[in-house]
Amino acid sequence: MDNGSDDTPWFADQVRIRHEGRLLGTVRVTIAAAPTDAPDSSWAWMGQIVGSDYLMWGLNHKKVTLELPTGDQLTCVVLASGILHGMTSSPPGNDERVAI
Repeated sequence: MDNGSDDTPWFADQVRIRHEGRLLGTVRVTIAAAPTDAPDSSWAWMGQIVGSDYLMWGLNHKKVTLELPTGDQLTCVVLASGILHGMTSSPPGNDERVAI
């Protein structure tokens, strides 16, 4: 991910993914600061789903909720190639960077 400074994610782990309140399963994601060249200022953060399970669930261009292991929830839209367009504020603990 190109976030304009470095490629260290804020978060990299398994999360539960929900669509319209329904639990679909778990996916591995990485989450980082919004890129400096983001398409518009609505990007609170960006992420990437690792793997292709989201395609099975038909989540392209759908609004979903990610449930982090801490219980925090993040809202985002799944874009092509599993890119996550973060719509809520940055993930909790974003100053504590995690190595993948």
